Amino acid sequence: MNKGNGRPAPGNRVLLVLDDATNHQLLGARERSGRTKTTEALLRLRDHLSKYPDFYNAETEMEVTAQKN
Repeated sequence: MNKGNGRPAPGNRVLLVLDDATNHQLLGARERSGRTKTTEALLRLRDHLSKYPDFYNAETEMEVTAQKN
């Protein structure tokens, strides 16, 4: 799913708009960990990207496998 935006990222900041349920989950995680909400989001994003570095390749692979079955 390429949005067609060929410009490089202007920096290393991201603005997230969270739905209420996700925001509450993040707030709960922040309370449990004692970290700031920003740090909690950063650590969780890093963790996800390290666990699933080729997410879109895996998704495409699964679609191809499902079509063959």
